[in-house]
Amino acid sequence: MDDKALALEIQSLYRLSVELHHQCVECDSNQPLPGSSYLLSLPLHIRNQNNTLKDCLASFFELQKLSGIDNYFCDQCKTRTPFTHGHRILSLPPILCVQLQRFRYSDSGWMYKLDCSVEFQESLDFQDICSRDVFSKDFQKNESTKYSLFAVIVHSGFAMFGHYTAFVRSTTGSSWFYADDNHVGPVSWEAVRETYGGRSSRTAYMLLYRREPTLTQGGGEGEEQEGERQEGGRQEGERPEGGRQEGERQEGGRQEGGRQEGKRQEEEVQEGGRQEGERQEGERQGGDEQGGEKQEGGEQEGERQEGEKQEGEPEREKPEVEKLEGERREGEKQEREKPEGEKLERENQGGYKQVGEKQGGEKQGGEKQEGEILEGEKQAGEILEGEKLEREKLEREKLERENQGG
Repeated sequence: MDDKALALEIQSLYRLSVELHHQCVECDSNQPLPGSSYLLSLPLHIRNQNNTLKDCLASFFELQKLSGIDNYFCDQCKTRTPFTHGHRILSLPPILCVQLQRFRYSDSGWMYKLDCSVEFQESLDFQDICSRDVFSKDFQKNESTKYSLFAVIVHSGFAMFGHYTAFVRSTTGSSWFYADDNHVGPVSWEAVRETYGGRSSRTAYMLLYRREPTLTQGGGEGEEQEGERQEGGRQEGERPEGGRQEGERQEGGRQEGGRQEGKRQEEEVQEGGRQEGERQEGERQGGDEQGGEKQEGGEQEGERQEGEKQEGEPEREKPEVEKLEGERREGEKQEREKPEGEKLERENQGGYKQVGEKQGGEKQGGEKQEGEILEGEKQAGEILEGEKLEREKLEREKLERENQGG
C-alpha cells in the first residue's frame, strides 16, 4: 500500500462528514449550499465553569443567527434577511475524536489553560445528545449513533509547558490501563474520572470513542434473529437418539472400511516386493551369462592381437649399423657445441675481469681524493691556530706598553 492510499484509509477512520445549513428567518426557506465538508475531530468549546460533554456537543451543533451586517441574501424574499447557520451530520466516523479546547488567548495575547471540569461518560448516543434536526436528510437511518469510550489523552501542567499521558481501555473487556511514557499499569474507572478537571492541572484534553456495531431499529429484527439462534441451539441439544446411533453406525462402517483398505494395501505391497525379487534374480542370472560371454570374447581378442604382434616384429627390427650411425652423429653434434660454449665462458670471464679492474680504479681514485681533502682540512686548521697565537702575542705586547706608560 502506497502512502496516499494509507493516508486515505487512516482519514476514513476519523472522517465526520457534515454539510452547512442555511435557513431564512423570515420565510423559513433553506438556502442550498454546494458541496460538503468533513472534520477529523470535533473541537468543542468549553466554558470557564463546570461542563458536561453533552452540553458541549449540543453547543457545537446549535444553530447560530446571522443578523445585521451578517444578513444573507434570500432567494425567496429577494433581499438580505437574517439567517440561521449551522452544521448537519451526513455520516459518523468509526472513531470519534473529541478535542476539548482548554487553551485560550487573553486580550493581551498570552495563552492560558482552563482547568475547569468537563464531565464525560463511557458511552454516548448522538440521538440522545442532539436533536433530530442535527442529522441531514441524507443521513443513513440504519447507521449506528452509539459510541463507547476507549481512550483519554491527559495534559498535566500549564499552557507553556506540560506532559501528556493516556488512559486506554482493553479491547477484550472493561479494564483500564494508564500509560506514562514507558510505564503502563492497570487502573480503575475512578482514576479516569479524576481527569474531569476542576481540582488539578491533570485534565482530560482529548476523548476517543469507538462506534458500536449497528443495531436494527426497535430491536425487533435483532430479537428475532437471537431467538432463531437460541432455537437452533436447543434443537441441536435435543438431537434424537436414532440420529446418534446412525452416526455411530456410520463411524463404525468408516473404521471397518479403513481397516480393510489397509489390509488390501499391505497385500499389494507384499506382492510387489515378491515380483521385484524375482525380477532382480532374473537380471542377476542374465548378467552372469553376459559376463561369461564377455570373458570368452576377451580371450579370443587377446589371442588375435598376440598373433598380429608376432607377424609384425620382423618388420620393426632395426639393423645394428643404423644404431651405430646414430650414436656417431650425436657425438659430432656435442663436439661442435662444446667450443662455442667455451668461447662464451671466456668472454664472460673477460668481461667480469674488466668490470673488476674498473671498479678497483674508481675505488683507489675515491680514496686519493678523500686523502687530499683531509690534508687540506689539516692545513687550514694549522693556519687558524697560527693566527690565533699571533693575536694573543699582539694582545700581550699591547698590555705591556700600557703598563709601562702608566
